[in-house]
Amino acid sequence: MNFNLILGLAWLAAGVALIVWDATAGGPAPYLRGPNNLSLGWVMLLLAGYNLLRWYAGRRRGPRRDPVHEMLEARRRARRERPEPPGPPDPNFIFTDEPSPPPAEGLPPADETPPSAPR
Repeated sequence: MNFNLILGLAWLAAGVALIVWDATAGGPAPYLRGPNNLSLGWVMLLLAGYNLLRWYAGRRRGPRRDPVHEMLEARRRARRERPEPPGPPDPNFIFTDEPSPPPAEGLPPADETPPSAPR
């Protein structure tokens, strides 16, 4: 619910209640009158109309988006349209080649040198 709608309904209820009370009380209360002997209920109805009009105009316009959100949304759309190219395949997961032969018993693999060997 929008803040303007809440304020508009509150002003409307207060304004109608004040006008009805002025009409049924028999005489106007001097502390509930504005300048020129105008009931403050009418001022409240004017404020209610203003707030309800702002609420309705905001609904018709749609939600506001700031430039930062617009930029982020454009980047997301660009990423979805242009996927990342796949990288090189991981050699640990290539199962189409022949497996390498196991090392001979007792001999270190060819790419390792024994720790006692001079460098």
